[in-house]
Amino acid sequence: SYLPQLIKNHLNDLCPVELAFKNAFAKVDQELKFFDSEYIGTTATIVLFKDHKIYCANVGDSKAYIIYEKTYKQISSDHKCNNEDEAQRIINDGGKISKNRVMGQLILTRTLGDLYVKQFGVINNPDISVTEITTGVKYVILASDGVWDVIDLDTLVSMSKAGKSVGEFCQDIVKLSISKGTKDNVSCIVSSFNLNASTPISNKRVNAPIAELA
Repeated sequence: SYLPQLIKNHLNDLCPVELAFKNAFAKVDQELKFFDSEYIGTTATIVLFKDHKIYCANVGDSKAYIIYEKTYKQISSDHKCNNEDEAQRIINDGGKISKNRVMGQLILTRTLGDLYVKQFGVINNPDISVTEITTGVKYVILASDGVWDVIDLDTLVSMSKAGKSVGEFCQDIVKLSISKGTKDNVSCIVSSFNLNASTPISNKRVNAPIAELA
């Protein structure tokens, strides 16, 4: 809740959305230095609905998608060493890619925390996308890789047509991830839209820590 509050504070100061995202991500990363984050880090994905637009900012590999009636669109970016642009950026910044990891250690190229690899090109600067909210938007889904490792987008589109509440849809995503044997943390947020709405009408978050998956 701290990162969204920082973004809100910046927006209240009339800061442009993109700059509010970048400043908030940088501040969290800086403050993590006081919480033993030398070898510990996290991904972060934030979505903001404002002025008939969907703003998405992220570091790492937790993904965000817009689900339409028959298709979908990824609005986050994957910051991993198998991303050629990210790998080249790491090299240009003095780092090395070994075994598909930064310095042979970290698979992600952008994170909050992980201070030990920040000198080798791992950054806290988020990628930011802006998408117009159209009448075809049904859901926006944010989830950790414990979901995306085992559920494909065509399955999610099919699940979105089941006519369930947003809470049931979110629960079903988490339950399906667990039933498919995911080995990572499962965290999912679903926002639903009326077909002619410009802002979400309902939101639901469900978490399943990896300890509960064993």
